[in-house]
Amino acid sequence: MIKKSVFPLVLFISSFCYAQEFITDSLFSNAFLYNYFKTYLEPLQNQSDTVVEPSPFLTPLELPFFDDFSQSNGFPYPDGKKWKNRNVFINSTYPVNPINIGVATFDGLKENGLPYNNSTQTAWGIADYLTSLPIDLSVVLPNDSVYFTFYFQPQGLGNAPETKDSLVLEFYNATDSSWHWRWSAAGSSLKSFKQVHLYVDTLFYDSHFQFRFRNYATLSGNVDHWHLDHVYLNQGRTYNDTSFNDVAVMHISTSLLDKYYAMPWRHYKADTSANMRLSTAMRIRNNSAVTQNVFYRFKINDETNTQQGIHPSAPGNFFIINPYQIYSLTLPILDNPFTFHFPAGNTNCQTYFPVYQYFHLGSGPDFSIRNDTSLYFQHFGNYYAYDDGSAEAAWGVQGAGTKVALEFTPEIADTLSGVDLYFNPYVTNTTNFIFRLTVWSSLIPEVKLYEENVVSYPQYGNINYFHRYHFSSPIVVNGTFYIGWSKISEDPLNVGFDYNLLNNNKLWYNAGQGWTTSSFQGSAMIRPVFGSCNDVFTGEENVETVNRKVSVFPNPANDYINVVTSEKEELFIQIFDVTGKIVIAQSFKQYISINVNHLHNGIMLLRITDNMGNVYATERMVIAK
Repeated sequence: MIKKSVFPLVLFISSFCYAQEFITDSLFSNAFLYNYFKTYLEPLQNQSDTVVEPSPFLTPLELPFFDDFSQSNGFPYPDGKKWKNRNVFINSTYPVNPINIGVATFDGLKENGLPYNNSTQTAWGIADYLTSLPIDLSVVLPNDSVYFTFYFQPQGLGNAPETKDSLVLEFYNATDSSWHWRWSAAGSSLKSFKQVHLYVDTLFYDSHFQFRFRNYATLSGNVDHWHLDHVYLNQGRTYNDTSFNDVAVMHISTSLLDKYYAMPWRHYKADTSANMRLSTAMRIRNNSAVTQNVFYRFKINDETNTQQGIHPSAPGNFFIINPYQIYSLTLPILDNPFTFHFPAGNTNCQTYFPVYQYFHLGSGPDFSIRNDTSLYFQHFGNYYAYDDGSAEAAWGVQGAGTKVALEFTPEIADTLSGVDLYFNPYVTNTTNFIFRLTVWSSLIPEVKLYEENVVSYPQYGNINYFHRYHFSSPIVVNGTFYIGWSKISEDPLNVGFDYNLLNNNKLWYNAGQGWTTSSFQGSAMIRPVFGSCNDVFTGEENVETVNRKVSVFPNPANDYINVVTSEKEELFIQIFDVTGKIVIAQSFKQYISINVNHLHNGIMLLRITDNMGNVYATERMVIAK
């Protein structure tokens, strides 16, 4: 599907004709993957002493093989300790009612987030591969059956694969060095996750067994989505071994703020209680065939990893969840017996709070402990946001002269210094895509508060996917305002659109017949920026670090970090905790992988110096386990 339109028929006679709002789930690229790859992985490709892909001569893995893609460190690629390639996108925002938090998404994009073939829109063929590392099945006895189980879903919140598209599973036979078809599914529109349970023939009982998934898709964009979950291979199983003693979190915790996903720290502190939700929800799924007693807790720390709130205060609260049931649990925030607001003592212009929602089973072993916890960072910087940072689609208004505005009501009067915009690229040359940044104090009647003298063009941001547009003359706003653009060119501006959070009542557009709110449910990715605070998490990056081409990933991290530089001379790296204590100190050249599993959760400062003690670069990083 290419576009969804509010009007079934639109006639374009000239540039002054009726225009319309549109939404498209057929995106050109994945902006998050593109910028993650450019920032963190591309520097590795020129490092001659770095092995990026696993060696085929590594010791084969042993059974059981299991991956539910519930990694919590924000790393968007498969676990290199289990998988050979990095084509699929690990995320928790595309699936609908997943088996657990996190899936592997197949599409028409390479690992760098760009199309496999953008020479023609109709390019079609094999796209993504997800291939296991070799697994030793030679030790399995012929009468000890091996079964392979996984779940899959077409489309999710993305683009539906067409009937000619497919998801394919193949097994590798080392004896004849060939891949054998084992299962496939034709493309379709959204369906619930479906389990597939397959017997592994003794033909494949060798020391280097592998399996792989691949999809057939349109190769010119971020389309034809399949979502894979809960991949499990083991011996001693039967045909009826299809349930797991597992209760899993289904999604990442969302913002604890009432009206916004994020807001400036100084604005939040103006009225801490009024800016908090009364409660938040946690959705979990019982993947077992028996009723489960589940004990839960809700915990909030600050950036020093000091606990700020926990509910319940002592273990003991539990709820009952029936077999295969999806359960929505409401957790109080500003209601008895638990009342919480983020403490306002921090005098910095930005801060963050790790928010944990977690549980454990009342009895019996838990099949996967990793999917029992949802970790969300409640970030306070210098901007407002309705969106969660994930663009499942793109939204825009067709036609020259059209206007777009997103409504905000700040908590205090403050200086508006710019706006962060997330544009979804769909062409490579945007020099003719012209707009003028505009701020209104009212739309009905229309009262313009500010308009940039110079025109702007779509820019495709850094690792944070947003591009920051600075105003030539910052302005003070007090009360409700509307920020967006007046479009000069005919070409549409595809702004990112988040399906997970619904705020379209705040999204306005004027296509020549007056202002009206959007008919599409979701949130436009437009974020007004206040003041001069340099937001290290989602604003502009450290200039020195960018210029010197230092990459630190993944960030947040849980067990290791990789550091890559463009410098060929020896450098020294130090990592400091919040007390200023040096917790890691090592020397390296160009690339190093550092084990941080022993470090406590919280914010760290990474500093790199040369052999004369001159500071080469600094970077803030987060440990989150």
